[in-house]
Amino acid sequence: MLTVLLKVILIPWVLHRLIDSLNIKWDVETLTAYLRNPKDVVPKGKMAMAGLRKDEDIENVIFYLAQFDENGEERSEEHTSELQSPD
Repeated sequence: MLTVLLKVILIPWVLHRLIDSLNIKWDVETLTAYLRNPKDVVPKGKMAMAGLRKDEDIENVIFYLAQFDENGEERSEEHTSELQSPD
């Protein structure tokens, strides 16, 4: 039970607090740079991923994230229909 509690509540809360303390505006440009090379955007970050190399992979991640609002709720169909999938 404690493991589930840590994964579902504590870890996301800590990560959210750390990201907020960075004062980074997470727009498409910043997120693209972060996905390409996390250490360039957050030098002291502990991200275990080296980054995504293919532009298509980065576009797909950003397209996916754009389907949710700042609270993690799915955006309306009206909003998502305006998004263009990066085929």
